[in-house]
Amino acid sequence: MFLTLTCMSLLWLAGQGDAQNTTSCTKDSACSCTMSDGTGIVNLQFVENGNPTYKDQVATIAKDEYLYSWNPCTPFTEGPAGDPDSCTNMAACQISNDQQNFFGLGTHDSAEFATDTDPDTGGTVVTVVYQTSGSGRASEVLLKCTTGATVFTVLGELQQGQYIFQLESPCCCPGAAAGCADMGGGISGGTIFLIALISVIVVYFVGGMIVMKFVKGAQGLEIIPNSGFWSSLPGYIKAGVLFIVSPCRRGGKYDSI
Repeated sequence: MFLTLTCMSLLWLAGQGDAQNTTSCTKDSACSCTMSDGTGIVNLQFVENGNPTYKDQVATIAKDEYLYSWNPCTPFTEGPAGDPDSCTNMAACQISNDQQNFFGLGTHDSAEFATDTDPDTGGTVVTVVYQTSGSGRASEVLLKCTTGATVFTVLGELQQGQYIFQLESPCCCPGAAAGCADMGGGISGGTIFLIALISVIVVYFVGGMIVMKFVKGAQGLEIIPNSGFWSSLPGYIKAGVLFIVSPCRRGGKYDSI
């Protein structure tokens, strides 16, 4: 996977536009753009849930001694506020592991959207680039439309002063709606409860039948654990239903009189 990411990033950096991608994404705000092919808006607001949303991540390709943070829409600060050489009101930041040095990697107001061709799939990938006014550092986020969980990856400084990140998410797909960041993000609590309930039932019956047959020597329906209760259960249910509905039935007769 990392080799694929490296190759993709080097292709983008070495010759953007060589693939002759004619689709563009027109900037609407610092974190959204509209696709020229009519497929919809790419809106990063749907993945933002912190300040920053992605904080102090390590580089996975060009590994170094720094941590990286990114927030899609809202400026954030790490380190001494007001220092023009530090990370103040930035879209992306670089922080030393000892938390002593902070560098801005671009501001939201400098955000520019572009498109390129994914060398793996041939599809269109949107990118957003941020610049800094003084240091010359810049960062780029590759926005990959996927159907799985939302994953943010720091690739690292693949060229001097150029830092590459990648966001894989359903929210990177044009036309995505609110809640897209939760798609494919895991099993819901209700699903976990049902799995646990079914597992308990299976263990109860299978384990109980094994014990009843091979330990207690039961035969026929008697191998079902607590067979007397289960055979009487339909009667219990019927009696309960009759008990619940009987006051209603009496009320109906009284009204008719």
